[in-house]
Amino acid sequence: MVSEKVWKRKTVESAISVKRLLQVMHADGEVELRSPARECPGCGKRAEVVVLPQGLCGDCWSKNAIATWKVMRVGEMVAGD
Repeated sequence: MVSEKVWKRKTVESAISVKRLLQVMHADGEVELRSPARECPGCGKRAEVVVLPQGLCGDCWSKNAIATWKVMRVGEMVAGD
């Protein structure tokens, strides 16, 4: 039996923010809301917002993604972009 969960506004806003970052960066992954919270393998904190397939919390995934993101110059764009 599945029970209903009311998510805090902050949790939902965090999930939406991470999902938008995934889209902007054209990154593979899905945002999942977890109850009970899952332990993040990156920071060890319990997190309700998890990015799959890595299983990182939204904060760790975002920090890693931004740190490794490469901004392309206009002349470096690939055909079809």
